[in-house]
Amino acid sequence: MNGSTPHLENMARSGADVLSVDWRLPLSEVRKRVGKHVALQGNLDPTQLYAPPDRIQEMTRNMLREHPDPGYIVNLGHGILPDTPVDHVKIFLQTIQYKKGAFELLLNFSHFLQTVY
Repeated sequence: MNGSTPHLENMARSGADVLSVDWRLPLSEVRKRVGKHVALQGNLDPTQLYAPPDRIQEMTRNMLREHPDPGYIVNLGHGILPDTPVDHVKIFLQTIQYKKGAFELLLNFSHFLQTVY
């Protein structure tokens, strides 16, 4: 959720199984604040997908290092912006695939991208 930072503790107490978090805090800090009883989804800043390919890979790898444990769904910290270069989205996905082996998830997301773009 965009703007989730001030609400993390309340979100964690809500009974939700998964919390979608934005990019304003490192995942390690989010994890400290919400505990281990809830999965996290996020949190790459969607504007990072405008960066050069090597920077996208670097930021994605950094995000993955911040949360190496189970209970994490790799995603953007907010929705994908309409004019995001599709090739840059593919680089993001390929980096995740390489690091996490999330092949099935990537196939589903890639299919989604093909229907949207």
